[in-house]
Order: sequence, then structure tokens, then C-alpha cells
Amino acid sequence: MKQIYIYSLIVWGLFVLLASINGLIRDNYYEKYVGELYAHQISTVLLVLILLGVMYVFFNKFGAVYRKRDLWIIGGAWVLMTVIFEFVFGHYVIGHSWSVLFEDYNLFKGRLWSLVLIFIFLGPRLVARD
Repeated sequence: MKQIYIYSLIVWGLFVLLASINGLIRDNYYEKYVGELYAHQISTVLLVLILLGVMYVFFNKFGAVYRKRDLWIIGGAWVLMTVIFEFVFGHYVIGHSWSVLFEDYNLFKGRLWSLVLIFIFLGPRLVARD
């Protein structure tokens, strides 16, 4: 297995940690001031920016060796792992119902989680040097 793929698993673990911290800050601080929906939207935008920053450092400053094809594979793997983690952890550990978990994908109700997944997939290609 290519070294870049192994490192990308570690970076994804960092994503989970940062997303968890982002969610805790949202839930414990600003959600009470702006409401749940706006807090969700704010934290989604913040998370996208944070993740793109981590990706930028990983692909440009860490000395990672990769090809363009690797960027698509890594982005796809990150999305797949994120969705699996979200549903398994969200349902079986936190105890959210399936309908609550799927609700975060409803753009028509202002839920922006799908954007995080899009940026996780496209992010490596957007930030990596050519």
C-alpha cells in the first residue's frame, strides 16, 4: 500500500477529532444564542474551512508524494469512512434514530452536512499542488 494512503488514514482520524471538537463548541457555546439550525450551518462552514486547512498542510507542507489519481482515491475513501462512521457511531453509540441521521442531508431544510462530504471528496484536488 502506498505510504500516502496510510498517512491519509491518520489525517482522517484528525478530521474526526476536529469535527467532534467543532460539534462540542457548537453545542456548548453558540447554539444557545443563534438556535440549532444556524449553529449547524455555522459549524458546517467552520468545519469545511478547518478540513481544507488540514488538507492543504497535509498535501503541500508535509512532503506527501502523490499523483492526481491518488487525490481522488483519498477523497473518496475519506467520504466513505466519514459516512460509515457517522451512521455507525451516530446510531449505535450516540443513539440517534436513522431519520435524525438522514435529516442532516436535507438541503431543503437548511441542513448542510452534504457540503462537508462534497468538500471532503473534492478537497484534496482543490488544495493539492499540481
